Amino acid sequence: MTLGGVNVKEYSMNSLMNNFAFVFQSVYLFADTIENNIKFGRQDASHEEVVEAAKKACCHEFISKLPNGYNTVIGEGGATLSGGEKQRSLFLMRQLRM
Repeated sequence: MTLGGVNVKEYSMNSLMNNFAFVFQSVYLFADTIENNIKFGRQDASHEEVVEAAKKACCHEFISKLPNGYNTVIGEGGATLSGGEKQRSLFLMRQLRM
């Protein structure tokens, strides 16, 4: 397997863990706002940092369309989001952490 044309064995484990995020099929989100779920990746993040990360992860558009935007309570397990939106939200948490 290669990343950027380089065999993954050439990378150190720390380099891989610091530069790549793993998003699993099973996603769990908390019964809280989408913003607070995203901040689970980095609780001290500002709203502006959350929005910037959402834009980079191509999530800002769907979040902005939610009834209360970033302040929308998504329900336990992300019940109000589609499967793809849940996965992108989880990816966004990882993106913010990096």
